[in-house]
Amino acid sequence: MKTRALIWGEIVVLSFLMSTSFLGYSANYFVNDNSTTGDILTTTVGATINSGLTNSLPKASLSEIWNTYGPSGTNAITSGDTIFVDAGTYVALDANLNLNVSGITIIGAGSGMTIFDNDQSSSDANRWATITGNNITITGIYLTGYNYGVGDANVLQITGASNLTLNDVIVNENLPGGGSSAIVINGGSSVNFFGGGSSCNPGAASVAGGGVNIEGNGNTVQFHDYTFSANSKDYQGGSALRVTGDATTFVSIERSTFTDNENSSTEGGGAIFIANGATMTIEESCFNNNTANRSSSLNYGGAILVGRGSLLAVDNCTFDGNSATSSGNGGAIAINTNLGSSGGSATVTVDTCAFTNNAAIDGADILGRVSFSRPAIFTISQSTFTGSAEDVTNDNSASITIANSGSPSTAGTITFTNTDVASTTPSTSCPSIAQPCFSVLPVTFDDFWASCDGDENIQLNWSTLAEINNDYFILERATNDLNFEEIAKISGAGTNASKQDYFYIDRDAFATGYYRLSQVDYDGSRTFLKTIFSTSCNTRKAIYAHNFHQPTATLEIFFHVDQIEVAEISVISASGSIIASTFKSLSPDLQATKLQLNQNLDPGIYLISVRTQSESYQGRILVTQ
Repeated sequence: MKTRALIWGEIVVLSFLMSTSFLGYSANYFVNDNSTTGDILTTTVGATINSGLTNSLPKASLSEIWNTYGPSGTNAITSGDTIFVDAGTYVALDANLNLNVSGITIIGAGSGMTIFDNDQSSSDANRWATITGNNITITGIYLTGYNYGVGDANVLQITGASNLTLNDVIVNENLPGGGSSAIVINGGSSVNFFGGGSSCNPGAASVAGGGVNIEGNGNTVQFHDYTFSANSKDYQGGSALRVTGDATTFVSIERSTFTDNENSSTEGGGAIFIANGATMTIEESCFNNNTANRSSSLNYGGAILVGRGSLLAVDNCTFDGNSATSSGNGGAIAINTNLGSSGGSATVTVDTCAFTNNAAIDGADILGRVSFSRPAIFTISQSTFTGSAEDVTNDNSASITIANSGSPSTAGTITFTNTDVASTTPSTSCPSIAQPCFSVLPVTFDDFWASCDGDENIQLNWSTLAEINNDYFILERATNDLNFEEIAKISGAGTNASKQDYFYIDRDAFATGYYRLSQVDYDGSRTFLKTIFSTSCNTRKAIYAHNFHQPTATLEIFFHVDQIEVAEISVISASGSIIASTFKSLSPDLQATKLQLNQNLDPGIYLISVRTQSESYQGRILVTQ
């Protein structure tokens, strides 16, 4: 069996002292179910009698860790601590957690591997967690079977939490109970979603349900590479995403997918409803087959409905197969300033978008309606329309301006500033939808990590355990602004049941930054796999370690020095024990060295320390099976 060391998070560089947060002041906690199948973070099954403080003595549930060491227990968990939850299905073990300790991290083995299933077991308010702490990161988990109570039973309640990061978190197949959407964000929270999604969360006649609600003022929420799929609502607008807040509420959506969401409420918006003054931007995203289908009266916005007071900017997006059925208005995007509880005019800007196969009685693609003299304003440029139906409709006294978008079919007063077609194909980058609801993935993904190639270049490495119709991989690079640019395409293995290893050498890397790996099927569907942080190999501050080979257990370490020096190189466990240590003579032309460990390493986090007379610096690695 091969064990590999993976880069874990940002490289830690300390020039004048050892990493006190790693060795003395932060702690790791470990959770395992009753099986070692698929485990990468622990070595034995979890048990209540275990301490949970090492990967060989994991607790049996996240709740046991929190109740033992959290605020209601010994209060030992503090900022900087990490809780590792290994692969497995945790059935009816974790509910109503109160994550109120700032600065902690919860890491699962991946959303397809670490599954919290509440199994419809709680009678009331059975959410997974309420999050109120700041600077919390949650990575690689799957939440299902919650929301079956009669009270306020959403899956994730995020209230007043600043700088919360949810990375590869899937909220799937949860019923509404008596609560709101599966995820509720309020209280002036700031939240970043990277990957993952909220899907297959239905509503009911008297409760909301659906994907995500952002409620109240002062919230700032960003969705990157996120999927909203097959959510439904009968009680509120916006089955995938509902946003109600004043001018202090900001929502941005990038490279995301909205598909097969359905709304039957009086408000409408098959995918999105936004009102009351909130601001939203949507870029490089796809809206497919979303529906507003209220049959008893008029309905608006097959994909998006904008109510009074709000601002929406849509750029480089596609709208295909969306519909407002029955007496429907605005198959793709609609403004109706009658809807919402506060604010005046509503404004929508559409730039470089494509509208195809959308349907409604009025405005197959776009409709604007003014109510109570609150203006409805559309500004459309460089976009394309099917042209086979009434594409754009001014329902009464809306202001609709179209520029450089050809001559779509229209009804009502429309202002054309130029009928030339000056549009370009939208540059979308949308996650693919694995049907039904994430159950089948195009590749069985192993991992994605970085190293140095020995010649001051970053080497990107990844592997898969199986592939189905995998055409190629896309590698992208970005600085801290997360503005990714494609740097390479690498052919996949098609359909293959064996393990495949890949690598790419980036000879033009930034000093520090991010890399993102995605996969594309033969039909063009794209799935985002993982984003990692990297530091440059052109500086002596860079330490990358990889290639643990069992049973020889040899660690290859890459680093850079400026002069000939003798260094002590050590591998240190999470508990502070020195696993192996040796002295090496280093020189500027020596780019790598190997350290023989003489023992196998258990999965977990280890510290790599390189200490010379002039400086000490360190990096962290994660060893997996």
